[in-house]
Amino acid sequence: MEYSAFSTEIELPEHTLLATCRELGVAVVAYSPLSRGLLGEDVQGPDDFEEGDIRRFYPRCSRENFPKNMKLVGATKELATKKGVTVDQAALAWLLRQGDDIFPIPGKNRTITRKYIEENFEAMHVGLTP
Repeated sequence: MEYSAFSTEIELPEHTLLATCRELGVAVVAYSPLSRGLLGEDVQGPDDFEEGDIRRFYPRCSRENFPKNMKLVGATKELATKKGVTVDQAALAWLLRQGDDIFPIPGKNRTITRKYIEENFEAMHVGLTP
């Protein structure tokens, strides 16, 4: 299930997946915890995505929704700066604080390196409250 600060539908009462998983003791594997790259890329609007980029078609990347998502990007960057961590670490830390039964699978459109994996691992040590 997609789950991030940008995509919290899983928490809605009418979306029973999270509640059902918890009731059954099943973990949630959260994909796109870095909000489909919005956090790590310098994009100001939908036109900044390359022509073939599928994100041009996602509702969250529409002209209507982009401004509110950029506010969330700004808040995440501000939190990262305040905590002395990377933006990715702040986003992952937020998701990890949503429950011990949430397992993010971060990835980016780049080669995954040991350094990147170690950086993501450090998100477990970022002090945030649920």
